Amino acid sequence: RQMCIRDRLADGLVLFAGGDTGELFDPTTNMFTSAGAMVVGHGHHTATLLQDGSVLIAGGSGGAGNAAELYIPDPIVPLSLTVTPATATLQV
Repeated sequence: RQMCIRDRLADGLVLFAGGDTGELFDPTTNMFTSAGAMVVGHGHHTATLLQDGSVLIAGGSGGAGNAAELYIPDPIVPLSLTVTPATATLQV
């Protein structure tokens, strides 16, 4: 887990996101589970916990410089948003 960020979610789980994957850590069980793959690998990026409980992962080194992804916790299906200066792609 190098160059990853952490955000505590409303349900107490901790989202670790970095590289091309995300993981959820449950501090009550000390276990990690997959949070899914990211569209673009992120390193040296930012993550912002939004008021609705989702996490905006943006920027970073390499090809992720113009990319942003949105993690939305269950029960809502996670969405990924990739943004470049000329285009935007939403994956459901």
